[in-house]
Amino acid sequence: MNSTKKIKVTMTFPLGACFHSNIVDYTYKQFLKMLKRMSCINIDSKCNDCLLKGVCQYYKITGENFSGYPGFIFNRDMFVENIFRNNDEYEFKIYIVGDCGVYKDYIDIFFKEYLNYKLAGFDFLIKKIECEDLFDAEKKISELDVYSVVETIDFIKVYNDMVTYYNDKYQCDYKLLKVISSITMIKNINEGNVSVNTRKVNKKGYIYRVCLDEKLSLNLLMIGVGKFNFIGGGKIAIKNKNES
Repeated sequence: MNSTKKIKVTMTFPLGACFHSNIVDYTYKQFLKMLKRMSCINIDSKCNDCLLKGVCQYYKITGENFSGYPGFIFNRDMFVENIFRNNDEYEFKIYIVGDCGVYKDYIDIFFKEYLNYKLAGFDFLIKKIECEDLFDAEKKISELDVYSVVETIDFIKVYNDMVTYYNDKYQCDYKLLKVISSITMIKNINEGNVSVNTRKVNKKGYIYRVCLDEKLSLNLLMIGVGKFNFIGGGKIAIKNKNES
């Protein structure tokens, strides 16, 4: 059965905060630093050359050092506040794919211990941490908008490459997408390079509308599809014509 864990971390900033970059991007990068320090078992070797990568938690969780599809996804909305007044709250949503769920305790360690209740120098308090298992359901889709960047206008490839990776690496059993009717409203998007630890990801591709008549995984549509879903890409809005 396909299961995605959804962890919600609600924090408050008792003295306010002002972030000079996206709060999710900053926090995700800090999480990756912690993960590397705690779980890398051969720190002197490059990931792709490491003889121990097959048993390395960092290598698995980061989707083979971001050459594949990471198993921890910090949800990144298109627009996020960067200024918080005294006692304002922010809620992180983190999705964990398939058998990466066995490593969910890294989230608690990160927020409760590693950060030491400071984020970019600003004091925070944890209000609550909630974990939920999202067992998958499928929905018949006739139309959807890909409204944040994916790597190609071939939506079948975007969806199926991710599904194949999740099934192979994270012990999932998602179904492949077989047919689409059309791709319209295509726009080129170039958001430049995004640094994730020692890697740079060129976040360049397309947004568009897809017409189809297929059942798709709601879990996958929720977390985003494609190579950039872990940095805010591949977000989907269902536009079924018979729904309001």
